Amino acid sequence: MQGISVYQVGDDVSIDKPIYHTFHERNGEYLERENEPNRFRILAEIDDCDPNFFSGYDLLNDLILDLDLVIEEANLNNDEELSNHLKEVLVLCKLCVWNVNNFWLYISPYERVAPTNYPEKIIEKFKYSISSAGTKTT
Repeated sequence: MQGISVYQVGDDVSIDKPIYHTFHERNGEYLERENEPNRFRILAEIDDCDPNFFSGYDLLNDLILDLDLVIEEANLNNDEELSNHLKEVLVLCKLCVWNVNNFWLYISPYERVAPTNYPEKIIEKFKYSISSAGTKTT
């Protein structure tokens, strides 16, 4: 499982705490594509054992194109939950493109934000991911 965060670059070009974080325990089913270099530009290069930072228009736009492919896959698999999660990651990429010198996207198996560090006022259903958006909860 990969944790995905957006970090703001600090004044001294250091990394501060994440401004946003999401994860889904099954996101590796779609994001781990090391064996498909002919199909994916960026996902094929992501090492599921090491952290990866993304910034710059080219990298982020290529990642968006890869995410578009895996979202389509999730939709074909009727995996609405992961489709929603992957769309959330795509929006984070867009946020970084809009703020290319201010925000970096970070994908890492070590990226964990403690539940106590999430904003208290987020509705529980959406606290860690938007993956359950549009679904009924009991």
